[in-house]
Amino acid sequence: MHRDLHLGNIVNDFGQYFITDLGLCRPVNETNNGKIYGVLPYVAPEILCEGKYAQASDIYSFGIVIYEVISGLPPYLAWFILNLLPKKYVKA
Repeated sequence: MHRDLHLGNIVNDFGQYFITDLGLCRPVNETNNGKIYGVLPYVAPEILCEGKYAQASDIYSFGIVIYEVISGLPPYLAWFILNLLPKKYVKA
């Protein structure tokens, strides 16, 4: 499991793509202590609720990466626009 898959951990080397930062999202000397690490938009909801990483969590993160690559937009942009910007700037 990677546990911190996001667009910043994928590098392109002349058309070949590599996933980097394998398992380095927490301090090296720290064992699994139940803390949550990662970039929040890419963290699967079950991790936030239960605090347990699984292979499905990486699949969720990869789905967010694919969405970002295909759409060219950051994850949850619509939510940000509708919920965080002052209402005078948003027409729903």
